[in-house]
Amino acid sequence: MTTQGNLKEIDSKDIFKSNIEAREWLLENINTLEETLNDELVNADHYKILTDELRPDILAESDKSHNKVSVKIQLNDITDEDFKNLLASATATNANKVVWIVNKIDDKTRAILDWMNVRCEWKTQFIVLKLGVYTIDNSMPAVSLTRI
Repeated sequence: MTTQGNLKEIDSKDIFKSNIEAREWLLENINTLEETLNDELVNADHYKILTDELRPDILAESDKSHNKVSVKIQLNDITDEDFKNLLASATATNANKVVWIVNKIDDKTRAILDWMNVRCEWKTQFIVLKLGVYTIDNSMPAVSLTRI
């Protein structure tokens, strides 16, 4: 019989000490985001022109549709201010796809985004991804992005 290891989820804040560290990792491993979104991204970079509240962590372009993709990373618990900043960032960049990478999301915020997706139809899509970090026994941590 084959011996199996134990999969363990660890807190992403143990790996990424800040949203900036997570952003740098994601820029270096943009294929992880592309696979999760099922979309090739071009011109992905940290967007430095806007103020902090309006600035996405990453702004890219969909290779398929040439639409703007705005990515915000939120490792701490989500507050109302974070939600407003997500929407302000989407507005400031005129993004067609807004990706919010979080550790977890409450039901109320999820319901609002689902409602917005129905109301916005094809013009703007809001996608929430869970940033998971896992190990098997004592292995190196592996990062996973999953739609939630």
